[in-house]
Amino acid sequence: MCIRDRSIKEGPCENPAIRCMIATARRPLSAMSFDDGSESVDRGSMNGGNARASEVMAFKALRAANMSLVASEEEVEYSQKCGCADMVVQHQELLLGVSVTRVYNYRANPLCFDSVVNLLGRKLHALGSARKYVKPEWSWDHQLMFVWVAREEDVGLVWDAWEQVGAERTQLFVVQAVDMPWIF
Repeated sequence: MCIRDRSIKEGPCENPAIRCMIATARRPLSAMSFDDGSESVDRGSMNGGNARASEVMAFKALRAANMSLVASEEEVEYSQKCGCADMVVQHQELLLGVSVTRVYNYRANPLCFDSVVNLLGRKLHALGSARKYVKPEWSWDHQLMFVWVAREEDVGLVWDAWEQVGAERTQLFVVQAVDMPWIF
């Protein structure tokens, strides 16, 4: 799918349980057009800066995969303190709690198999906790872990880590970000 400010296409994927995409930005997020869903995710993100940008761009990619926004992070309510979903989306009749994360070689946290397993494990635990305590009006059927990677070679690292921590009823989206350093 090619839109004026970005292009999103299917990427190569050997594992049928994992959906891979390649997203290319044609301009910075601040210059992109926002629909109601994108604006809601942007306003409703409990994170600032690059984390918020990664959530907005994740929603734009999910929308390109025929998903619609049900609620942003700020709108979803829980019965007690717990992890939270970054958004809840709908695909056909299915509601999905979504967690967005970034796998990147930060200076303070070098990228390796163990660090990716740790990150995905923590995110899955938080999303599972959120699913347990989400109020009924936002309750989701399945979970979706949306992972941004900066380099094509990092996709395989995420696949391998996912095989170790993958959860039942959780789909993995791995998206390579091209020309989007502002999401990391």
